[in-house]
Amino acid sequence: MRSRLDKMLHPVAGRPLFDAAIAAASGCEPVQTVLVVAPHNAEQLRAYAAPRYPDLAFVVQTEQLGTGHAPAMALPLLDPTIDDVMILFGDHPLDTPEMVAATLAEHRASDALVTMAACVHPTGGQHGRLTRDDRGRIVRITEWREAVGEEPGPKEINSGIHCFRLPWLAEQLPLLPRHASNEYYLTDLIAVAARGASGDRPWPVAAVTVDLDAAMGVNDRTHLAATERLARRGINTRHMLAGVTITDPETTYIEYDVTIGRDTIILPGSSLTGRTTIGAGCTIGPAARIADSAIGEGVAIRDSTIEESEVGPGTDIGPYAHLRPGARIAGGVHIGNFVEIKNSAIGSGTAIGHVSYLGDATVGEGVNIGAGVITANYDGARKHRTTIGDGAFIGVDTILRAPVEVGAGAITGGGSFVNRDVPAGQKVVGIPARPIPRHARADERVKPAEQPTDRQAGEG
Repeated sequence: MRSRLDKMLHPVAGRPLFDAAIAAASGCEPVQTVLVVAPHNAEQLRAYAAPRYPDLAFVVQTEQLGTGHAPAMALPLLDPTIDDVMILFGDHPLDTPEMVAATLAEHRASDALVTMAACVHPTGGQHGRLTRDDRGRIVRITEWREAVGEEPGPKEINSGIHCFRLPWLAEQLPLLPRHASNEYYLTDLIAVAARGASGDRPWPVAAVTVDLDAAMGVNDRTHLAATERLARRGINTRHMLAGVTITDPETTYIEYDVTIGRDTIILPGSSLTGRTTIGAGCTIGPAARIADSAIGEGVAIRDSTIEESEVGPGTDIGPYAHLRPGARIAGGVHIGNFVEIKNSAIGSGTAIGHVSYLGDATVGEGVNIGAGVITANYDGARKHRTTIGDGAFIGVDTILRAPVEVGAGAITGGGSFVNRDVPAGQKVVGIPARPIPRHARADERVKPAEQPTDRQAGEG
């Protein structure tokens, strides 16, 4: 991988290869799971896995002696009362729990010593080839390096998913021969099992056919990109079959842990990542980027970025808005172009039309935020909070220097600098903002040389 990061921690569709292997293994409901790792970056893997999978056992394979040697390293850790052992390749991120479950089900139904998941490859590629006898029974696997003189065309191949009877595996692994490559091949056990077949019991080798994607291993970053494409195709297909419209799957990026409600439309160029949830009947995109966020039903998001935020039903966002971590948007809110919101709660029915920044703010219901409004939340040392009450009207280019509170129904005139609390229902204007006396005549409330006109104070 040419990376400081261990291969098993590189993600495919938002899920590290490590987690993909553990997820696939769940298909056999294991009572024990053992990870065999190489010495390189073993501690990096252990640091990642320990808090996430506390029951996982680690074995370091100090010598790299092949696929037959790795499980031999794990055998001493296994409970001897276990009947069957499932062996998976850790770098096959497209294996699924369903594939593993199907392999185990066939293993038990057939009463075989070893059962594998097989695929049909158009050329065979760099995979072990299955050989069957004239009765269709599997008798051996030939590694691709040793498949000399074979006929061109499709080949039945080994995907890498195997299930063994534990007592038989423990007996046979130490007897495997070492090949010229200085490695022991796990697949040699297929021929061993077949040679030991007897007429009074079922054939000792069984197989199930799974999707070819299961044989896609990752050895470099080109393989990583290829599995990413295949994973995205599968994820998008799953959502479309569940009632989601994806108008251009090739340009839509959805990760494994994303959930999407029915009748939602995902438009081109959109990216949904992390543990994002999208409600029913939404329109997402084009070019929406949503990460680790909860989006309610009937929301529209165009050309905008949403990170670690919550958006209530019926809200519309964008284009070119940015919800940063901690934004909590209620239902029926309008957030227009070039609006940025961070660590703020916005009440239902509020409108934030254009080019504004709300950071560390609590905004009530039915508030109007004019263009260019900024909450000045940082004094150089600490962040402070701004509170705006229900029904307030914040005029164009108002600066609210936190900590400050604007009461319900209060109004700030355009261009105001608000550095003191504004009582409910009061109107303030100016730099710094001052209240307009209720008893002043309309033509005396604002002096042109000092304050903006009423028309300048409007939203615009």
